[in-house]
Amino acid sequence: MVEYYNCILSKRVKIITLLGSLMILFLILITFIHLLIAIKAISIEKILCLLFIEIMFVTLYALSIIFSPRFIYCKTDYFELNCFFYLKRFFYAEINSCKRVYLSSNDVRLFGSNGIWGYIGYLDNGQHRYYSFANNEKELLEIEYRGRFYLISCENSLLFQKTINEKRIIKDL
Repeated sequence: MVEYYNCILSKRVKIITLLGSLMILFLILITFIHLLIAIKAISIEKILCLLFIEIMFVTLYALSIIFSPRFIYCKTDYFELNCFFYLKRFFYAEINSCKRVYLSSNDVRLFGSNGIWGYIGYLDNGQHRYYSFANNEKELLEIEYRGRFYLISCENSLLFQKTINEKRIIKDL
């Protein structure tokens, strides 16, 4: 039997995504206009600098979309976290723990998005470094898998946590 869990954006993430997307698109447009002006003035240093900034904006925004979670499939031996253009499998036999957690002010984002298309990236809370694939701060689960820690969110996260822990225990027997 395959169980399916949606990863739905929280209201906070929707607002941050809308405002952040508009701001990033505006910055990309302004940088592009300045790039066109620099090309006319034949300023190689300015062209390279603006081109670097343009590529950086587009790349960071694209990474937020690529790793934003969409849904989770629980299968017999593993579950799949499906993002827009990324798939991660977690085998139950290799999951050490799965527990409910909450974001805190101690969490430091080392790389990624803190609200645009979700909480995506790599962060540190002083005890662990996490790979974050979450888009709802109220439904967070911490999964220790192969010695690494992952933050994942989905609707009905408590049911998902129960499913993981049951299948983990069955595999241990």
